[in-house]
Amino acid sequence: MLLSCFSSPGYSSERFFIYYAEVKDADKVAQGGGLKNEHESIEVVELDIATFKKKLVTGKIRDAKTCIAGFYFFLHRRK
Repeated sequence: MLLSCFSSPGYSSERFFIYYAEVKDADKVAQGGGLKNEHESIEVVELDIATFKKKLVTGKIRDAKTCIAGFYFFLHRRK
């Protein structure tokens, strides 16, 4: 686990747990996208690091969890 934080302290006890894992194509066991019987609709999006950074810093990514994880990644990544 990289870090944990609250989504809205003082209002909600909802908490994010942010993890980092490297995954290769060989690690895939399914296409992704969620389980139909649980009415999940999950879109799997793959971005290279440069595209992800551009979308992050230009505000194209607006989900708080993704922004937090992205900024943490770029702050602490080894080059």
